[in-house]
Amino acid sequence: MATLAFKIRNDLNDLRGVSVATTEFLETNGASPEAIFAADLAIEEMVSNTIKYGYSDGLQHHIEIEVLCGGTALEIEIRDDGRQFDPCAYPPPSLTRRVTNAKPAGSAFTLSATCSMASTMRVARDKTSSS
Repeated sequence: MATLAFKIRNDLNDLRGVSVATTEFLETNGASPEAIFAADLAIEEMVSNTIKYGYSDGLQHHIEIEVLCGGTALEIEIRDDGRQFDPCAYPPPSLTRRVTNAKPAGSAFTLSATCSMASTMRVARDKTSSS
């Protein structure tokens, strides 16, 4: 499996280059436009939420992102040392409401899970070091 790995700071500016590099990597490895869109969306939403809501100490932290692609498989692994959040512990948001009336929390995970190519999604916390 081909692998692309990033280690970024908990700064939204560091997230900008991840999408471009991920798209180029997945295109080179034969991923479909739909898979590339889903991967970019999942990474953007999950990492930006980690940056915005996972840290309250004001210190610099690192987030590791690994994209694996081979054949029909696409895996994304995100590791951080932010505040733990288990999206499976919350009921899914109502998808029948208008977007303008929806609460912001929870929808990103639902969207990422819906776009996922896998039939199951595993949520795990592997803490990285703060170095």
